Amino acid sequence: MRLGSVHVIKLPCINGYLVMMRQVARVAVLALLAGGVVALAGEAFAQEGAQVFSAAPAVADHPPTLFDTLKRLAPLALACYLIFHYMVLRPQDQRVKKHKELLDSLKRGDSVVTTGGLIGRVASVEKGAVFLEISQNVKVKFSQDHIVGLEKDQSKEQAA
Repeated sequence: MRLGSVHVIKLPCINGYLVMMRQVARVAVLALLAGGVVALAGEAFAQEGAQVFSAAPAVADHPPTLFDTLKRLAPLALACYLIFHYMVLRPQDQRVKKHKELLDSLKRGDSVVTTGGLIGRVASVEKGAVFLEISQNVKVKFSQDHIVGLEKDQSKEQAA
């Protein structure tokens, strides 16, 4: 598509963050279900006196109630949440925050890299869009979400 003298490229945006969050939720639910099945099977074997899955003594007076089972699963659920929070959610939130700060700090003249690997200088920044100059008098409009980071200065890398 052509907009005046500027070519506009529309790229599909796959939001990896939402995809990852769905997968994490799926795994958490499966872990809780598996823990519940193991706990219930352990209780059933404990009732018969086998004690294969559970180290708890068999109680012959009454079968375990739903509240007892949930009470035993609460530490497992809490542990799963803490592991996912500190290993998956928190680092991802930090990356998203850092990327948002990068996008907010973009200014004219910055050399940036896009998700497609295109390197160019920022010609102008609009709300939600960035015009990159990839060659002399060649400007391309990109969504801000497609800016991955700043290009590393080659002279600084060679000096180091």
